[in-house]
Amino acid sequence: MRLFPAWATELGLRDVRLVGCDLPIHAERERYREIVEQIRIGKRERGALVTTHKISLFEACRDLFDGVDEYAALCGETSCLAKRNGRLYAWATDPISSGRALAEFYPTAGDSEVLCLGGGGSAVAITVHLLKHSTRSRITVVNRTAGRLEAMRAIHSQLAPAAEVRYVENSDPRTNDRLIGDLPPRSLVINATGMVVLPGLIDLHESLTEVENSKERFGRRPTEVAYDAGLLGRRTIAAHCVWLSDTEIALMRETGTQISHNPSSNAKLGNGIARLPEMLAAGLNVGLGHDAAECNNSLDMFEVMKFASLMHRAARVDASLQQAPDVLGMATRNGAAALGHETGQLAAGYKADVSLVDTRNVMFTPLAQGNAEQLYSHLVFAANGSAVDTTIVDGRVLMRGRQLLTLDEQEILRQANAAFQRVLARI
Repeated sequence: MRLFPAWATELGLRDVRLVGCDLPIHAERERYREIVEQIRIGKRERGALVTTHKISLFEACRDLFDGVDEYAALCGETSCLAKRNGRLYAWATDPISSGRALAEFYPTAGDSEVLCLGGGGSAVAITVHLLKHSTRSRITVVNRTAGRLEAMRAIHSQLAPAAEVRYVENSDPRTNDRLIGDLPPRSLVINATGMVVLPGLIDLHESLTEVENSKERFGRRPTEVAYDAGLLGRRTIAAHCVWLSDTEIALMRETGTQISHNPSSNAKLGNGIARLPEMLAAGLNVGLGHDAAECNNSLDMFEVMKFASLMHRAARVDASLQQAPDVLGMATRNGAAALGHETGQLAAGYKADVSLVDTRNVMFTPLAQGNAEQLYSHLVFAANGSAVDTTIVDGRVLMRGRQLLTLDEQEILRQANAAFQRVLARI
């Protein structure tokens, strides 16, 4: 633990200890009251940081507080409890912290719109800040249940009765997609659902330890937990998926979840070999990834393609698996489809995202002109990133003749090494 001791030192607190209270979702009212009462009467308790259950705790314990601040009273939640001279106060600091975060990248004035997906505490905090400090043409709030929308409407009407706020009850992801697509340029989209509603990435089933921890904590395997929580779906990319069972592969197929296969990372970390043949046989869309640099030591997708074929051939003793054209498709078309990008192939209407490879390189020798199978084989089994001569992104040339055109490569390397030294100095 590093943050809390540093915070306590900054505030001049001595002999303090952070104690966690983990309650289940929708806990009984009395459980909240027991904890708050202990804070209120305890001689050593100084207060509490409320990271979840903010609305439920406030509703259950309102009469136990000697005072509440403006935002707690308005929003009907608390994120911080503090004792002063034997009295217990409830504060709601999320509108303030949300405002500070938004100020870093989002202007307070303009003609763009705001779409807030979700109606919980985070949604309340952010929209309260926007209504109090921003001049937006319209705010749209989407939530699954009408009750939360009505609660937000009551809060908003107290703060800004004339504000143009639209409340949409919806549980269909396709409607959310349409609302996002209808937004004008420079609009703000807020994911306050705690769920993956935009294309999102989750690490899933990367190691056996993860699987065992999930079974111990929740009585179910990770994919089953993600399925029940609504995290799986067409716009979700699940990375790794090394230890999927038959049932979990079926859940991926049912929900249309995309898979990111990271064979070189899985091998380096000793996490195992994903059941790629079974995933493909089930009709799952599987793309390729290299994972973080420290998990792979290389961000070279050509190397990933080679791993994606050879690992499975060796493990299954079957040289027919993961043929070069199929692996190349995983690295291009499949990955683009998973991300929802109009890329991954040279076709009318698609973006011009292109890597030009120098086939005069020794890695492509010998090469018979017009032999597509041999070219595929060289790309997957012989080539690496140094064979790329030119890169084009959305029609813009970023590298030509192995020379970066928009960035100073040497300066980037210098800053990277300097940053590494700063990190080492802090360890």
